Amino acid sequence: MKVVVKLSAGYYLAIAFFCAMWGLGLILHFLVNNRVFPRILDEEGITTRSGKRHLWTDLVNWERHRLVAGGSGGFRITGNITLFFKTGKVLIGSFPIQNLNEVLVFLTKRLGYSVTPG
Repeated sequence: MKVVVKLSAGYYLAIAFFCAMWGLGLILHFLVNNRVFPRILDEEGITTRSGKRHLWTDLVNWERHRLVAGGSGGFRITGNITLFFKTGKVLIGSFPIQNLNEVLVFLTKRLGYSVTPG
């Protein structure tokens, strides 16, 4: 099984809007973070948008992160999962990934336990 990850149009619109507001710093942030988003998930591993390959056998750890409005008791704005490999990290963000449910189902089956962002 193979999953091709698609980034949402809203993600690119948000980047364009914030680039207009904050300029070069946000463009650099986008270029750095876009490289760690997944492009393809398959049975052997993950290929990021930069072309770097991370094998499941090299998976060391993973963390969930949550962005909340109004402190820890507020409502969840977004969340993400960071997968740490011996060869680098991969960011599974709930906002930028268009087919997030498909990606999460694949990760849950592959890792053997439920995986949800923040």
